[in-house]
Amino acid sequence: ALDWSGDAVVTGSLGAGFDASGYRSLSLRLASRAVTLTGSQTTPNDLEVRLVDADGQRASARVSEVVTVPHLYRSQYARAVLQTARFTLAGLAARATPPLDLTRLRAVELATSPMRQGSLLVTDVEFAGDP
Repeated sequence: ALDWSGDAVVTGSLGAGFDASGYRSLSLRLASRAVTLTGSQTTPNDLEVRLVDADGQRASARVSEVVTVPHLYRSQYARAVLQTARFTLAGLAARATPPLDLTRLRAVELATSPMRQGSLLVTDVEFAGDP
């Protein structure tokens, strides 16, 4: 689970230079831990997904650009239905100027800004689509 209050960045290190050029996408599965949209939480949770290359160049996209993050379903025990967010690596790399070097990735970052607070279940962060 990823809980936050204020800006937060979670970084997954890929070492000095992971070669992701043979993959088609970066995907992750997620769901909100909130049962309903009430009180201070009037909009769905969102994350910014960033890739960082060995030169420090960043490319990013918001999860909300590709999928709506579902909230927990009401029942005797709240249940999460995880949604897959999938970003094409070529499209993500092209968002950076100059384009991100997919042959030398250093990190995957999940950033919460501009959401003030929230709570998400996040799992299965992976590069997918082997050639």
